[in-house]
Order: sequence, then structure tokens, then C-alpha cells
Amino acid sequence: MKNNTLSIRWLAVSVSMLLCISLSGQQKEKKRKPDGEAKLSIVKTDSLPEILQYYLKETSSKHFEDPRVPRFLIKDYTDSFVFGVGGAVEAKIFYDNDGDRGDAFKLDKSDESRGNENDVVDFDLTSTNLSFKVLGKLKKGVIEAFINADFSGGGGGNLCLQHAYVNIFGFRVGKTHTGFRDDRSMDFIDSDVLVSNTARKVPQVSYSHRFKNGMRVQGGVEFPQSTSVWTYNKTDAVSSVSTASMLIPDLTVNWFYDRERLHLYTGAAFRVLNYYNNNRNFMAKGGCAFQISGNYAFVKRKEQTHRLFFQGVWTHGMADCCKGLRKKGMSALLTTDKTTSGYIGSTIPNVLGGNIGYQAKFGDNTIDVAYSAVKAYGIDGYPVGDVYHWAHALGINYIRKVFRYGTIGAEFLIGRKNDLAGKDYTNMRGYLYLRYDF
Repeated sequence: MKNNTLSIRWLAVSVSMLLCISLSGQQKEKKRKPDGEAKLSIVKTDSLPEILQYYLKETSSKHFEDPRVPRFLIKDYTDSFVFGVGGAVEAKIFYDNDGDRGDAFKLDKSDESRGNENDVVDFDLTSTNLSFKVLGKLKKGVIEAFINADFSGGGGGNLCLQHAYVNIFGFRVGKTHTGFRDDRSMDFIDSDVLVSNTARKVPQVSYSHRFKNGMRVQGGVEFPQSTSVWTYNKTDAVSSVSTASMLIPDLTVNWFYDRERLHLYTGAAFRVLNYYNNNRNFMAKGGCAFQISGNYAFVKRKEQTHRLFFQGVWTHGMADCCKGLRKKGMSALLTTDKTTSGYIGSTIPNVLGGNIGYQAKFGDNTIDVAYSAVKAYGIDGYPVGDVYHWAHALGINYIRKVFRYGTIGAEFLIGRKNDLAGKDYTNMRGYLYLRYDF
């Protein structure tokens, strides 16, 4: 009850903040309200001024899992500001061969240890979400504020903040997608099947500039706050994965190019591996990651589009950039013993990964097929056999738009992981999906 009360209070405060931003922007406009005209009016997207329609579309994420343009819009009398309320009800009925009741595809249970454990069929609604957005066109540029939360907090059922940021003339402050990710992706119900996927949401301060020729550049400072490392106690021969707090934020630099048929992205991320444990500095080294991705429409007609997607990523000391290696301890492999006050050795893994996919859109129908893989190397000789070595996965789905705001779909995922000792981990998962946007 306490968590639910706090969530409701947080939601009320968030909406109040967005309304304040909208009202403050109106007060700065010199244009006065004509006599007899309402201050605010409820409108449809296609009835907004063209410039606001354009910015609503451009400032909304192109990722399948993210909120759409808010369906309910309130416009001010100046035609400069719009406040939107939206969200979606998302229902997922899924089968998991490993018996995992979580809301994402995982490769955590070894084939040897599963034994007689049951597989599972479950029903998940935690990705149901609410969104609030303010967008305004001022003389100096565009101002945007956005808040989105789903119900995945506290193990499911409580509001959990996903996006919360203000974007003023290209400067963005808040929590949202990392810049070290392409802003175009395939339409997967569960994107965790793409083990090389670099999607994550982090607090950040960034700047983005869009050129008229389709190019966009972005740079920023991001605060992932922590990562995970393996620690091996040589004296007791005991190992574990632990969370390590990071003192210094990450730096990202990214380039995007978008045309009707071709989309390209390349980015770099840098990190100082200055981890702390129990207030004691135990390592300070450099880390980096590089990524390239894109898609090409080899058939693009009014009635159908066929695209090829690709991605490649390489990391050194930043394995947590990849979804498949997150919380696996692969940012650093450390060794210690009882006779020393610090760590007597460290190995910084390199990770190479990528994915390739095909997408077909015809009318209201979409088909996606993708294969992804990651491999850690430079870790030979580390005395812990459970360390992540490589993994690959395959996903296929069919998605269809129904009515005007509904989406239904079915998806099948299968993957396999192998650790340093050669132990295998296999899982299969299937989804039936329903989403209704509002």
C-alpha cells in the first residue's frame, strides 16, 4: 500500500510539473488571447499546425516498445504549445521452456541443472504504461518535456519510471534511451532476444543537432551508476558476481543518417573503469565501445516494404552495453586473496557481437526475423568456469494492427549460451501479444 501511495504521489507531481512547463511557456508568448476564444482546446493530431505535427512525430521514439504519439491532446490558443496524455495497455501471454516467469527472455538455467523443473505458461501486464508530454514551438526553437512509466516496479504492479526528461533547443537533461543505440530498430515484442542489443535507459545530459541533409549528431554524458564484475577469492576458491558503483560517468558520441530507403548509425562510448567497493578504490583503467548499425529498404512501395537490418558492436570493459551480458559480471574479472588488502589481478574482457534481420511490412502486417550473437574473448585462464563465453539467439514474429489503435502479435524466440567451462544454457519462449494505445 505504501509503494502504491508513493507511486500515485509521484505521478501527480510529474503531471503538475509538465503543466507548469506548458503554462510558463504560454506566459512568455507575447501574443494575447483574442476575446471570446477558449484558452485551451482538445484537438486531434491532424488538426494541429503542421510544424507541431512534425515535431510531435520527430520527438516520438521509433522503437516498437516505446509510447506512440499521445492520443489525447490539449492545445493552447497561441497554437504554439500542446499537452498530450497517452499510454498503452499491454498484455503478454507467454510460454517459457526454462520456467522463468519474468517478463523477458533469459538464458540463465544450464541444461544440466534444470532437471525436472517445469516449464511455464504465464500472463504479464507490467509493460502497461502511462505517458505525459508537453511540446512547444518558441522563437528560439522547440522545447519538449516527457514522462513515461510502466508497472514493472517492485517485482510487478508498482509504477516504475522509464523516461523523464526535458529537451530545450537540443539540450536534453533526464532519463531516457542511451545515445549509444540506433534510434531505429526491428519490431520485437521481446527485444532481449537480440543479445547484442545496446538498448538501455540511463540518466544523461546530452546535446543533439539535426542537419537538413538527413544527418544528426549527438553527444552526451551518461550516468549508468553501476556495473557488474566477477570476483574470485583465490584463498577460498570462491567466486561471485557483484555490483560495482562507478565514480565517473560514461561519454558517448554518435552519428545518425536517415533517408527514405537508407538509415545508418555509428557511435562510440568511453568509460574510466574506476570501480568502488565498500568505499575502496580497487581498479582504475580505461574502457571503450564502438558500434555500427543500420537498415536498407531494398523494396519500398506504397503497399509493402522489405528491409534488411544489421548491427555490429565491440566493447572493452563495457560489456554491460549489450543486453545479453548485462548483470553477468563481464565488465571486469577480478582476483583477490586474504593476504592482500586489494585485488591482485584483473582481466578486462573484450566482447564482439552483432545481429542481422529482415523485416517485411505489407498493409497492417509486419513480419520480423533476426539472428544475434555475442562472444567474450581475452578471458582464457580465468579460474571461474561459470563466466559468460558466447551466446546466440533467433527470433521470429508476426504483428498486425487492428482497429485504429490496437496491435496483436505472436512471437517465437530460441537461444543458447555457453560458459567458459563449456556448459550449455538453452531456452525457448513464445508470446501472444495484445496492445491498445490511447
